[in-house]
Amino acid sequence: MIKRFIEGLYLTKKEKVGYALAMVLLVVIISLKQFIPFFAPAKPLLTPQQVAQFRALQQIESVEKTNNSKLNLFAFNPNYITLAELDSMNLPEFFSNNLIRYIESGGSFSKPDDLKKIYGLADSMFLKLKPYLKFENEGFVDEDKVEFETEINEVSKEPSELAVEKVFKPNFEIEINLESRETLIKFGFSEFAANNLLKYRSKGGLIKNKEELLSIYGIDSTFVIQNFTLINFTIPKATFSIELNTATIEDLDQIPGIGKTYAQRIIKYRQQLGGYYSINQIKEVYGLQSFDFSDYLEIISIDSSKIQKIKINEAEFTELLKHPYFEYPDVKSIFDLKEKHQLLTPEIIKKEAILNPKFKNYYNKYLDFSDE
Repeated sequence: MIKRFIEGLYLTKKEKVGYALAMVLLVVIISLKQFIPFFAPAKPLLTPQQVAQFRALQQIESVEKTNNSKLNLFAFNPNYITLAELDSMNLPEFFSNNLIRYIESGGSFSKPDDLKKIYGLADSMFLKLKPYLKFENEGFVDEDKVEFETEINEVSKEPSELAVEKVFKPNFEIEINLESRETLIKFGFSEFAANNLLKYRSKGGLIKNKEELLSIYGIDSTFVIQNFTLINFTIPKATFSIELNTATIEDLDQIPGIGKTYAQRIIKYRQQLGGYYSINQIKEVYGLQSFDFSDYLEIISIDSSKIQKIKINEAEFTELLKHPYFEYPDVKSIFDLKEKHQLLTPEIIKKEAILNPKFKNYYNKYLDFSDE
């Protein structure tokens, strides 16, 4: 039948052969399609029991990490905690991710026990976190932080996991503005909090009261409140003097909170200016805008005769433009006047130059009008 059909198509010999091969190939493809399922490997499916075992294993790993890692805990509100803050406490990744997903899906917490609803939180870890939980709707202070016992770890069921954890109570006083990192940790601050305290001080911050101390990121408010009577806020008094226009990096490094980095910036800006005539100019240095120098007015002096002024009648355009107080429109206005007058005087500049009011009062401090 097929032969008669092909012969009736009036095809050439090559065309007939081609059609015949195409039909054979089509039959082969259809046949293979029926047999492929017997050769393809079946996709592995996890039974509910296997899924439960997998999740239990993740929880065990989470607990082991908690027990074997050194936590950097600080007071936090679980309703507003971020993943980065959780990671900084060295908490298990599995639990941290679940907590963030719960918050992002609209979940919230009103009391410590609500945290237990987060999958991956073992009992042992909950007892460690509990004293550090804070809630806005109530000034929650966990009395268990004074003294409490951990329960048996429900995952491992090992008797060795039974432990008693007590809150450390320091037995000595500290000067919060002077102590080293090691002393702060020995007193009871976490490593994370101690590092942030030192960073705050290195940027010129002096802690004058409890509120300023609690504003530092990572500080455990409950710990500070419980041990407030042992924390002194004495402002260190300097026993040295500094002349700002001749001071070296080593001299400036003696000022609490300055450090070598800021000392280098102060000297670099002094070189750009030609010298300081007011202590307030130090606040123009990058990073020192909020530094409080009021406690050091007695030790810092300024000799304005040390200022290196610019001889305006001899200066080049680019030389004046490099000075922090002379912007391009000011420099152009001054040099336009230089073409009109043989010698510039303060009166000519004050009367004719179009100058930025922000720096206008500074010009006499840094311009030399002599013709010598």
